[in-house]
Amino acid sequence: MLFARLLKPDKGVHVLLQASRQVQSALPPVIAADSSEAGDYTRRLKSTSDDCVGFVGCVYGSDLQQLFANCSGLGTSSPTSPL
Repeated sequence: MLFARLLKPDKGVHVLLQASRQVQSALPPVIAADSSEAGDYTRRLKSTSDDCVGFVGCVYGSDLQQLFANCSGLGTSSPTSPL
């Protein structure tokens, strides 16, 4: 599962990571996002996530295209904004 958006609390990444723990997929989530505005949130996500979660930071251009091309699914859990 790939999440590639701005990493802020209102985007609901914490909900996505909680759900991924319950599903226990063989394919770990990849978080291709970061935010200087939400440093505490980012640190909290990283400290409470399983080791298998990939936090790869902001990804752009052809690298982001590769992530989209190779992901098994896209994750979004924002209650306020659509994809």
